[in-house]
Formats: sequence, structure tokens, C-alpha cells
Amino acid sequence: FIQKIFFKLCHFFSDYCVLVSISDENNVKKIYNGVLPKRTCLSFHTIDVEKFLSGKLSEKQEIFTTIAWMESIDNMFRKGVDKALFVFKFLTEKEEYSDAKLYIIGKEGEGADYLKRLCNDMKICDKVVFTGSIEEEHKVNILKRSKYYFQLSSYEGFGIGALEALTAKNIVIHSGNGGLKNTIKDYGIKVDLKIDIEKQIEFIYERLLNFDYEKLEIAQKYVQDNYSNIRRLEDFEKILPR
Repeated sequence: FIQKIFFKLCHFFSDYCVLVSISDENNVKKIYNGVLPKRTCLSFHTIDVEKFLSGKLSEKQEIFTTIAWMESIDNMFRKGVDKALFVFKFLTEKEEYSDAKLYIIGKEGEGADYLKRLCNDMKICDKVVFTGSIEEEHKVNILKRSKYYFQLSSYEGFGIGALEALTAKNIVIHSGNGGLKNTIKDYGIKVDLKIDIEKQIEFIYERLLNFDYEKLEIAQKYVQDNYSNIRRLEDFEKILPR
């Protein structure tokens, strides 16, 4: 209800409202009886694609990565980082992933403290790296080296981190919720959060072992065509008054 009020206020005082995902567009339509209001349009977020294109799959390391703001415990639940730790622990018990590392990138706080307690309980502290806030160049470097990316969000407005990881040829293990449905599509491994995560771990493991890496090459082209900054510039040239 509060979100509806805020959006209506934003729409009233704005010259134009730019929605960034089809899920957001559907949510706004619900507020206005199924119709998108005037002065509102859809334009997906974009990324600096060129930063993430270099690198070869053969040079990838056994690294899992996720990006989250960790000052709030609630955000750890929304981002599904607790679920990612659970899945990661299971995978490291398999021979193929026994030496794997998980990098968790983002500003630390209560959420990070909670995750560190989970790591301690799971006895995986030596396998999990909390980077804290890092420079963009460092983040890009990690994504280029990593092979897998977790985005098990209960809701994700768009999923920029997941899209960057996909562009850097990471296998994205994701929920498909919110904007992820449009950004990642079928290029990663989709997990149904309506089903207990414990019951899907073997499914994730099998999908990882049999993943078709040619998908990642196709995914890069898909991101270039749909989510480059040039494409956003073209949208804004149509939207913004001259």
C-alpha cells in the first residue's frame, strides 16, 4: 500500500517515469487497473558490456560470486545469500567443487555479521571471502575469474549484478523472480524458491555438471544486443523532451 502511494506521488510530480523491468511494468499496471499510465514507459537498465567481454572459459577458476548490500539482515533474506551459502556448502562436499571459493561482494554491516555466523556454523569460513566495498575494476576482475554466480533473490527489480556476471560468462544460479525473468532468461540455472532449497540441491549439482557452455557465448551476444549503454541512450533520446 505504501509503495502504491509513493509511486503515485512520484508519477504525479514527474515529467516522465521510466520503468526498468517487465515485472515493474506489471506492478504499475496493477495500481492503475491494468493500464500503464501516461508519461510512463519501459526502458531496461543497461551495463558497460565491453568491460566484461574479455577472458576465456578455459581461464576461469572454481569461484562462486554474489553481490549484495550487507548492512541489513533482511536484505540477506531478500537476496537469498543465506540460501546461496547453503547450496555452496553442499557443492563443496562434492569432489568437483572441494577447492571452490565463494566471494561475497558488498558493503558490510549486520547482514555480513549474520552471514559470517552462518559460515561458522557450516564450517566453511575458510572457503568464503567477504570483500567488503571494492572498486569497480576489482569487481569486474572477480567476475571475469569466477565461473558461477548466485542470485537466489525472493524479488529482484532488475538484477544488474547477475547480468554483469552473465556477460562475464558466469553460470548464473538464480530464482527467476522479478526482473531476473527477463534479464537472465534460460541462460543460467533457474531455481524455484517455492520449493524447499534442500530438495533442489541435487538438481543444481546435476545441472552444473551437464551445463552447455555454448549458452554463455550466445548469452554475451544477447546482452550486447539488449542491455548495452548505447541502447539506453537511444531510449532516452526518444523519451526525454528536447
